[in-house]
Amino acid sequence: MAKNKNAGHKGSYGYQKLKEREPRACIRFKCALTNTILDILRRRPGWVEVKEEGEWDFYWCDVSWLRENFDHTYMDEHVRICHFRNHYELTRKNCIVKNLKRFRKQIEREAGKLEATKCDFFPKTFEMPSEYHLFVEEFRKNPGITWIMKPVARSQGRGIFLFRKLKDVIDWRKDGIRSDDQKDETQVENYVAQCYIENPYLIGGRKFDLRVYVLVMSVSAEVHFIFIAVTGLDFLAIHPQFLSPLSLSTFH
Repeated sequence: MAKNKNAGHKGSYGYQKLKEREPRACIRFKCALTNTILDILRRRPGWVEVKEEGEWDFYWCDVSWLRENFDHTYMDEHVRICHFRNHYELTRKNCIVKNLKRFRKQIEREAGKLEATKCDFFPKTFEMPSEYHLFVEEFRKNPGITWIMKPVARSQGRGIFLFRKLKDVIDWRKDGIRSDDQKDETQVENYVAQCYIENPYLIGGRKFDLRVYVLVMSVSAEVHFIFIAVTGLDFLAIHPQFLSPLSLSTFH
């Protein structure tokens, strides 16, 4: 947790640093969301919701609060939030691809190419527009295959589309060549272009997502505390797996 050097500082997130914390019979929480997460927190025995600027022990904050406060505010050691520093290195699609590629190269240097093949569990991926020309080289090596475009910072399927022609992603050309009508438009949103898996594992003929929840308590080099939940979630597609040129625009 980030700490402020001012030992006497007091905020809405805990007690004064020098004051010994008394045992509490409840956990005070705040939640910036109004969805299922808030409902679950409210139903937890011994958890009490804090309004506005009240002091809290746990805060399910949004990313904007994190950017404004995490690196600039002292927090008592007992308080918890739902993010960790530099979390976007894992949660943003372009960042996690960058780190996976870097990890693969590290393994290849230290243990050889055979060991590095264990990292080949994700399809070829390129950041757009920064890797547009690398993507085009790969695209032309395998004409006719399907690619999927995903915005790096969105979720729940928003902004995703499939394509098989370069003209469908011309807006992401790194050289910035656009028509006269496009020159005054804002720069395109960052995306990743990924080779689409056309023969995925299916359940009952339908695509699915498995959500397995992992709690990482420490990422120090010496000690790792990792807990895997015994239950998870399975999301099944509404429609059976089917792919044709006519369905590319609406499949996702």
